[in-house]
Amino acid sequence: MSLLSKIKNYTQSFYNFITSEIFLSYFSALPLFFSWLPTITWKYENKNLRDISLYSCIHFIGFISLIVIAVFIVNLPFIGGYLANLFHTIGILSYLGLSVFLIYLVATQKKIVIPIVSRYKDLLEEFIEGQSKTAPIAQLDRASDYGSEG
Repeated sequence: MSLLSKIKNYTQSFYNFITSEIFLSYFSALPLFFSWLPTITWKYENKNLRDISLYSCIHFIGFISLIVIAVFIVNLPFIGGYLANLFHTIGILSYLGLSVFLIYLVATQKKIVIPIVSRYKDLLEEFIEGQSKTAPIAQLDRASDYGSEG
């Protein structure tokens, strides 16, 4: 085999691995910022990947909200720095803990149900479904709909 065909085979196998469901499940569950975004963008029709990505998104939103709370609390006199550090630590530990738990659920192929977060996942899914509806102008498909009959 020539070097070019080997490179082509390696790139094809790498592409197949990157687009496989198991890799995308692990990638979207990782505690990296916005690692869930490519998965939910490219593979939204896959329910399992969508659920994992939405759970990861909610964990990220919770982490960012605790960091924002810490930024505002730090300005309190005397105790502000301690409370801000406490909120920051709680945010980091909860984000990493929930992400590791999500990776564990993906690895063991168990049904992903996190009761506290499931409600928010459903709300986020409804919001995304509501935003993805096509605009009325995009549904027009005939010339008579545009008002030119002739």
